[in-house]
Amino acid sequence: MRVLHINLSGGGIGVYGRAFDIALQIGFPSHPTSILREVKFSLWSAITLPLLCVHIAAYIKLNRVNIIVDSCGKCNLPAQIVIRLAAFFTRIRYVCVVHDPSPHSGVASSKIKKQIERTLERSAHQLIVHGEIGARQIRVAFNRIAEILPHINLQSLVGDASYRERTEMKNVLFFGALRPNKGLELLPEYALLLKGRGINLTVAGSSSLSKDIMKTSWPKVLKCILGKLKKMPNVAVLERYIDDDEVARLIKNADAVLLPYKDATQSGVLALAATMCVPVVATNVGDMGLSIKRYNLGVLSEYSAQKLFDATVELSESYSSYPESVKLYNNNVISNESVGKRLKEIIYA
Repeated sequence: MRVLHINLSGGGIGVYGRAFDIALQIGFPSHPTSILREVKFSLWSAITLPLLCVHIAAYIKLNRVNIIVDSCGKCNLPAQIVIRLAAFFTRIRYVCVVHDPSPHSGVASSKIKKQIERTLERSAHQLIVHGEIGARQIRVAFNRIAEILPHINLQSLVGDASYRERTEMKNVLFFGALRPNKGLELLPEYALLLKGRGINLTVAGSSSLSKDIMKTSWPKVLKCILGKLKKMPNVAVLERYIDDDEVARLIKNADAVLLPYKDATQSGVLALAATMCVPVVATNVGDMGLSIKRYNLGVLSEYSAQKLFDATVELSESYSSYPESVKLYNNNVISNESVGKRLKEIIYA
């Protein structure tokens, strides 16, 4: 069986695609070279969509591919349409990773776009999600079974950044795109509470979001939040795109990663923290909350600054018990070998 893996997205989903490909090579050592590159679409470049479809179809025929695995899915909707059409015209199986079966509040999209996304997901021969709640959402939406694959180890992003022994908590990191679902409204009060315990907070991520979000009131709200944080002596704000090397350095220097999300299905940042064996403080949402509780990856909290601070104190006071359990999760659940084996089971099912 020859599997073609395609991911035409950049950013975090592009990073996920590179990690996914490593695991897929373990499950299917003979699969052809993957198509991994960022393809951005505009009104003008839409003219090239048929050419891209023909290119992928020709690649499929040339390499005698049996299955396409799209690890990007609706994160790059025009690309997903092209990939799905190529699979249709070549009459091969199309497997799609659905990162957020039920869109979180950090994503703004039109009704038409949502309908296209649903149609593409419904037409896939097989759907892959990252947890039980995601599978339940697929079952409700489409009355079908989705396969569960643990979120993949992101060693391909952190590279050779070495594991650091941690015995106490002095530095908390919030990392990721500064979207409205991330709980940023809680951070000024949370940071003030941290100051009393002598704990520092780093907030790192880009405020350049999708056009749909930029049209809302969120940019003004975010500007006010970041303005407050920048005035606080125990807070460092890095409001920009964080490249791969800096991500690895930030995670390595953190004693805990903060995930105060309002809503989410799963989290690539959680997988990134686990890759570096860093425990987390997080709100109990989606499959992210299930993983943290099941594998003892950190402390869960209700959605409030005080509750997040209480969870941070709890983590701090029993800190030594967490890094080892996170390390076990990284080595046994989300390792390339474990995920590669599970991918093989899913595709052969």
